[in-house]
Amino acid sequence: MRLLVHSAVYGFGAIVSRVLNWLLTPLYVYVFQPEEYGIFSDLYALSFYPLIFLTFGMETTFFRFARHTLSEQQAFTNALTIVFGLCSTFLIFVFAFLPSIARALGYAQHPEWIALLALIIVLDVLAALPMAYLRYKEKPWHFVAISLTNVLITLGLNILFIGVWRLGITYVWIANLIASATRTLLAFLMHIPFSLEWAPKYWKPMVRYGAFIMLAGLLGAINESLDRVLLPRWWEDQNYFMGKPRTGLELNGIYAANYKIAMTIALFSQGFRYAVEPFFFKRHGEKTPKQMAQVFHLYSVFLLSVFFLIAGFRQELLSFTFWGLLPQGLLPPEYREGHYVIPILLLANVAFALYTYLSLWYKLSDRTQWGLYFAAIGATITIVVNWIGIPLWGYFACAVATLLCYLTMLVLSLIGAQRYYPIPYQKKWLFIPLFFFLSALFLMEWFGVFWKKVVVTLAVVVLAALFYRRFKKECLVL
Repeated sequence: MRLLVHSAVYGFGAIVSRVLNWLLTPLYVYVFQPEEYGIFSDLYALSFYPLIFLTFGMETTFFRFARHTLSEQQAFTNALTIVFGLCSTFLIFVFAFLPSIARALGYAQHPEWIALLALIIVLDVLAALPMAYLRYKEKPWHFVAISLTNVLITLGLNILFIGVWRLGITYVWIANLIASATRTLLAFLMHIPFSLEWAPKYWKPMVRYGAFIMLAGLLGAINESLDRVLLPRWWEDQNYFMGKPRTGLELNGIYAANYKIAMTIALFSQGFRYAVEPFFFKRHGEKTPKQMAQVFHLYSVFLLSVFFLIAGFRQELLSFTFWGLLPQGLLPPEYREGHYVIPILLLANVAFALYTYLSLWYKLSDRTQWGLYFAAIGATITIVVNWIGIPLWGYFACAVATLLCYLTMLVLSLIGAQRYYPIPYQKKWLFIPLFFFLSALFLMEWFGVFWKKVVVTLAVVVLAALFYRRFKKECLVL
């Protein structure tokens, strides 16, 4: 019961944080033109890689060594020393070569953006370990309180700096820097290491252990963000896209704004993941594969329902003014031309959510190396499709690359599970829901008019209810 309560607290904090962060999107797209928003998206995507590298998997490494090898304080001090050394080297390098780095990234006129971003990254990395210590000491409310404070400060300062005072994109980073500094300070105040108990002979084993986690994280970051890194650099500026000459940053801004809409799936999958992992780890036994099969089928139907509704009504959603609060709709007209990638990205996010759920099989069977293999194959697909496709098809290639990446990882995970951790799926239920909802979406696109879409949706709800009733007879019950 304690584990479930903690999972619910962490899940609540994660979902609220995501929602609050998501609320920044309408603010940015109303203030910034697509090219300016493309700059923000580009730098944010670039920050993933040093963030993951500098953390170096030390959160999980701390858990592992504090539990089995060292004392809590020794494991924490060792991990903090490693991270602090990496962060110090990173900052020295960035500030020593700041003009060259800014020029290489395409921001020679604004090296201060790179400097601010580097400071934010280091602060976030330094906060990670004391935040991990709070999780280790089973203090979820402290953890969530600090996380929400960070998000609320970010949101409040962005509204003030960008929405009210219109100070420009530099102040996006200043707002984030203040919020990150606050979180780091609060995190350390919750766990100030009064005594530094080093265990130098374990530095090397900890680095070796963390390196694999870091590598898997980098591969995951490639799958998640490489498209928004390559798009502004690989698209030739002023090439025609949809009948207009476009810059790479402009396409990046349009793509990133529509990508945020598709990330709605993550709001549903995040809370589910926090709840389902402790459920199966706590009850792992002979019945687990059968239970996993039924949950997979039910979960896939639910996610595809969300996909169908958002994809089918996306144009109405993007133009909805929220009763006058957003005068031009959720996204202004200059961003809405990218709406046709939303169904592709939604389906990609469904595939990723299902893949994340399926990752339970290799965690439960102690075959975690398969997560690294799947991520590496996904990263290869992401790189190749984006590299070839962006110069030809712009952000459409980015969306297709994301879908192919996550679908491939999902299929490979299904195959791997059947070999190493057999899960008794009802084979036909792996494909019937997908065909059903894609067909329904095609009908909605064909009819077009809002009320006709409503009629199709009501028909789909009735058929889905009959489908679910039949489904319950075919599948195992928890």
